[in-house]
Amino acid sequence: MELPEPMLAGLLAQQFDARRIGYLRSFPDAEYFVISDRDVAVGRIVVAIEEAVAVSRDVARLEPGAARQCRDGQALRIIDIALLPAARGDGVGRAVIDGLASVAKQMNVGRLTLSVQSSNDRARRLYHRLGFVELGGEAYRQMTKPVD
Repeated sequence: MELPEPMLAGLLAQQFDARRIGYLRSFPDAEYFVISDRDVAVGRIVVAIEEAVAVSRDVARLEPGAARQCRDGQALRIIDIALLPAARGDGVGRAVIDGLASVAKQMNVGRLTLSVQSSNDRARRLYHRLGFVELGGEAYRQMTKPVD
């Protein structure tokens, strides 16, 4: 069933507002950025610094000594990232993650963290190729990557 354009626009606006309010509640210090490629907006990303105590405990099971490596007990959390379909598969996502790792290193933050839907195989494969490790979860897989 297709929705009439005004109804669809209203529904999308409600979803956007619900997500924005949810992020504000869960991540009040989050930063919002537009991702551009050759001066054309191709996506968006939401990030925040988070305490990495829980992440460190999980990582320590997989990487001995990793909990001690989390500088200042913080991680750069990728709360949300989305690219337009036309921008996928061209290295934009890889460049964004690499850029975030560089920023985290400059900020003296030891890890990148994120959650990804278990069903999002394409994103999970990308994150694995970029050095992220899955820590668990069912509907959403928790992932982390040390900043080298």
